[in-house]
Amino acid sequence: MGTLKGLVKNIPLTAGLQRWYGNMMAVQRGTRIIKAIASSPYPQGAAIAHAVASIGQMPAGGELEDINAIEAQRRKYLSRNDQLVDGTLGDGGLYDNEVTIREAFGVSKSPKPAIFLYMLIRALKPSTVLELGTNTGISSAFIASALKRNGEGRVVTLDASSYRQRLAREMHQNLGLTNVSYVNGLFTDTLDSVLSDMREIDLAFIDGHHLYQPTLDYFT
Repeated sequence: MGTLKGLVKNIPLTAGLQRWYGNMMAVQRGTRIIKAIASSPYPQGAAIAHAVASIGQMPAGGELEDINAIEAQRRKYLSRNDQLVDGTLGDGGLYDNEVTIREAFGVSKSPKPAIFLYMLIRALKPSTVLELGTNTGISSAFIASALKRNGEGRVVTLDASSYRQRLAREMHQNLGLTNVSYVNGLFTDTLDSVLSDMREIDLAFIDGHHLYQPTLDYFT
């Protein structure tokens, strides 16, 4: 015997009402979250709330042009089935060998969170951004494009894979982005000197080492 929830889904009209109600409740929860962020004591609260509210809204004008240009590059690289590692930069990283360029780009930030990151940069208007985890450069492309649209700012991006950073450099050049600096090497070997050089960081996007304790260690 099926559950009531399962039975309801088998009735088209009721299932439609159930989806509508679920969507409505999600919108109400989202509205409460946005209001809570906006009323927080932090000065960035209003800007973050604005970026969160932009989720689901279609960007327009120059912002849409930026996003479309990046997504066109993503599609271009997703069509490439040649190997990421070709030997010209030495051995590949831990997750580089036997990986195609298509597969490398396949794990990049999907459009929705990437667009949110873009809108967050637009709203917060940071001058210096640190990214841990370049991968193939999709996230840093959204960051750098938003900074360029803001009229100022640069992003410093770190990654251990020289092959993935090579793709990122190439794609950023295709997009005309000149406000990106690349640091190659393990975070444990490079982060201290980068932080010393940057001195002040307005926004950090940590998307490289995904283990709990190592990530905490970067803050100590």
